[in-house]
This record gives sequence, C-alpha cells and structure tokens, in this order.
Amino acid sequence: MHALAAKADPADSIAADGRGAYGHKIIKLNIGNLAVFGFDSPEEIQQDMIRNLPNSRPAIQTAGFSARKAVMHSTQQQGVGA
Repeated sequence: MHALAAKADPADSIAADGRGAYGHKIIKLNIGNLAVFGFDSPEEIQQDMIRNLPNSRPAIQTAGFSARKAVMHSTQQQGVGA
C-alpha cells in the first residue's frame, strides 16, 4: 500500500437509515451528557479522571471565563440562587 493512501472512513459503512455494513442498527452515542439519560460513569473511571486532573488540559472555551467567574462570585455574595 502506498504511504499516502487515504484511510477508509468508518462512517462510509453506515447507511442513511442508521444501519451498519451488516444491517445492524447503529446507536449514536454522541448526544452530549449521558447522565441526563440515567447513564452514570463507573466509580473506577471517576477515580481515574480525578487522579489525572493535574496532568490534563481544559477542553473548555476560556474566552470570557474570568468575566463569568466574577459574575458568579458577585451573585454568590448577593445571595442570588441560594
């Protein structure tokens, strides 16, 4: 195989009706926070995440973060939402 050959896209085997290459129904799990549907992460995964937090980088948009934090502190001091 040539070094610059394109890799196959796994999505190419999924039909428009959500069925895979062998006719199996494909369930999409890219729906955001699964906890709202009653799915909790196992304790072992939670502990691994906590243990690795110091080595991680945030995957959040930081633009405006300090302003939101200031508003949060101000509303807490005013007792808003308590």
